[in-house]
Amino acid sequence: MPNRLAKESSPYLLQHANNPVDWYPWGDEALEKARSENKLLIVSIGYATCHWCHVMERESFEDEATAQYMNEHFVNIKIDREERPDIDQVFMEVCQILNGSGGWPLNVFLKPDGKPFFAGTYYPTTSFQNRPSWRHLMEHLQGIWKDNPEMINEQADKIHAIISKNDNDTLVKAFELKATSKDAIPIEKIAEQVKMTYDRLEGGFGGAPKFPSTMTLQFLLQYGTLADKEDAIRHTHFSIDKMNWGGIYDHIGGGFARYATDRKWMIPHFEKMLYDNALLLGLISNAYRQHPQLEFQLVIEETVAWLEREMLSKEGGFFSAIDADSEGVEGKFYTWSLEEIENVLKEDTDWFCDYYNVLPKGNWEGTNILYTETGLHALADSWKASPFKASQQLSIAKQKLLKARASRIRPLLDDKILTDWNCLMISGLTEVYRAFKETRVLRMAENCYRFLSDKLVEEDVLKHTYKNGVAKIDGFLDDYAFYIKASLDLFQVTQNYDYLEKARTWIARVETQFDTEDETFFYFSKKGDKNFPVRKISLFDAATPSGNAVMAQMYLELFSLTGRQAYMERVERMIMKILPGIISYPTSLSYWSLVCLQWYHGKKEIAIIGKEAAAFHHQLLKPYLPNCVIMTAEKERDEFPLLKDRYKEGETLIYLCEAFQCQRPVNSVEAILNAF
Repeated sequence: MPNRLAKESSPYLLQHANNPVDWYPWGDEALEKARSENKLLIVSIGYATCHWCHVMERESFEDEATAQYMNEHFVNIKIDREERPDIDQVFMEVCQILNGSGGWPLNVFLKPDGKPFFAGTYYPTTSFQNRPSWRHLMEHLQGIWKDNPEMINEQADKIHAIISKNDNDTLVKAFELKATSKDAIPIEKIAEQVKMTYDRLEGGFGGAPKFPSTMTLQFLLQYGTLADKEDAIRHTHFSIDKMNWGGIYDHIGGGFARYATDRKWMIPHFEKMLYDNALLLGLISNAYRQHPQLEFQLVIEETVAWLEREMLSKEGGFFSAIDADSEGVEGKFYTWSLEEIENVLKEDTDWFCDYYNVLPKGNWEGTNILYTETGLHALADSWKASPFKASQQLSIAKQKLLKARASRIRPLLDDKILTDWNCLMISGLTEVYRAFKETRVLRMAENCYRFLSDKLVEEDVLKHTYKNGVAKIDGFLDDYAFYIKASLDLFQVTQNYDYLEKARTWIARVETQFDTEDETFFYFSKKGDKNFPVRKISLFDAATPSGNAVMAQMYLELFSLTGRQAYMERVERMIMKILPGIISYPTSLSYWSLVCLQWYHGKKEIAIIGKEAAAFHHQLLKPYLPNCVIMTAEKERDEFPLLKDRYKEGETLIYLCEAFQCQRPVNSVEAILNAF
């Protein structure tokens, strides 16, 4: 018989709707039941494509005896971490405080009043290597609650005191540095800190497991360009090459997996997340704009094709993720035997298998992950052919295998649509459009933005998640910040001033709904969640950029576009307060490092005014000009300082400015590029 989760829309919650555990969604009903019956709460958090969440469900939550014990002694709540990142981040902090690490599934025990006192991740059915079984853990904690509740009360109070502190308390109070101006920004020191983490052999940073670290690479690419540091640019391009060649990239279908379990990028954790691919599309497109490479282009094209084929809803929004498992086996959908490839490719088998390291007995757990160690140019050299010709032959083989793979049982698609992740994808697609000027890519981005604006905006509130025609859960800071960024990114590539006005409108709403008392940083959640006692200020990057850092970047960009001094004052307050943390933890605050870099160097402003403004703007999109904004108009627009008093009858002029102080205008794109 289905439990209360049957009425939910989250694929993860629906996976548990037929468990014998009497699961509740997070809300008043469960919390009131715990209070009225004086029962402990179990809050179990995961997501639809989480491998170990599936394992614990099979072992424990589908077991009748285990479920009976949980139902008798606890009130049990299931949460999709992607629907409720606010709850997840707080309870993950509890887990890290108690264990030094975290992960999913995340299982948290709460007092009846909602205060957490214990947390852990996966628990097996039998005790193993100092890890208790799930049943033993529940019995132990229930016994303490029955016989010695003061022990739990004391523990809960201690934890609550810790988690009530915010990231800025930790960062700011840990350092004595009190910066007051740009002169105090040690950009070189920040970059050197990042440089110390380079993996110069395999690309990226550190050892296994290996994450793309997209935001750190974006910082390096811009730093290398703005400060003329070739080593930073070289490491960024090298890291992209290594990811593109590795098993973390789906060479047959396009798109990147979440991370690699090994240092060499060969063995992926096979789940594909929308946000990773959004961020990587932006990074690789920027690298391509700087130094065009055929392999970068092919990876971008294949990834966009995957998005269109597998991730794009009929309404224009993008789905969230694809599971790692199919038929209960991780990676089964993506791996190959030699025989399977032979049956499809026939006479092309030998060169293909040599290029992708396919072995008769498999290169991983008896099967083969496709990866290359040499890249397209080496394949072309071995054929004495051009890279373009080699890419055509490779594409033909890939298409044949993609068609064969389509007949396999597919992994689960998490088909909820999340505002923040979709906004990241819009921003990523605008970078793809800059690089290749493909109208269909811009159309995808604008259609997605229109979908979000139509379906996930209710008056002045942005909703977080959408499925089956229903938008729910008030948005979090990341939803708002990334929506503003998507608006400004679309403005930059279209010069449609409606996008600029939306950004200005929504940044004012963020200030109303999320602002802190000292008007420096922003809370992660809006005012008014009575059930959750802790309201956090989140500053560190996670798998996606810090919403606070993106807000700082948006203030910086809006100042350059509008001249409103309050925007710049806000940026300066934010950067100066977090600067000590950036200096010490630049890879944990990568997006802050990027914003700090942009503020330090000062945004360049390009104003284009005259009849040919649209044509000149189109030409200026492709060159990689980091930390630059563009405004265009056919006639003068006095409401914007960048466009005021710039028009000259009968001419189209291009101005290069900084803080609205402009050089002598020129009348060609070539001339303005030479001025950089």
